[in-house]
Amino acid sequence: MIINKFNSLSYFNNWLVGFSMAEGSFLIKKNNDICFQIKQKYNFELLKDISSFFKTNRKLNINKNKYVQFNVSSKHDIQNIIKYFSYSNNHTLLGEKLISYHKWLHKL
Repeated sequence: MIINKFNSLSYFNNWLVGFSMAEGSFLIKKNNDICFQIKQKYNFELLKDISSFFKTNRKLNINKNKYVQFNVSSKHDIQNIIKYFSYSNNHTLLGEKLISYHKWLHKL
């Protein structure tokens, strides 16, 4: 069953941390742009809710008609990402994703 408004679920905040550990990336592009992205197969509604949760107007990208990608790089969007992962009461990132996040923050 697919539901709408995943971000209204009581466990969404902590679930999103885990989902980001599995499917998210803290990227530094060759031109030194700082980005955060999550890519998922087929589930447009989920990525739309993640986009809404982070209060961004960025459009979702659809790659090869099956991958939906949430990608942000603006100053405002990156500030929301940092606030979520660094200053919330959610579960923290762990392992390699935490190391990647710290390197990403250091680059900022």
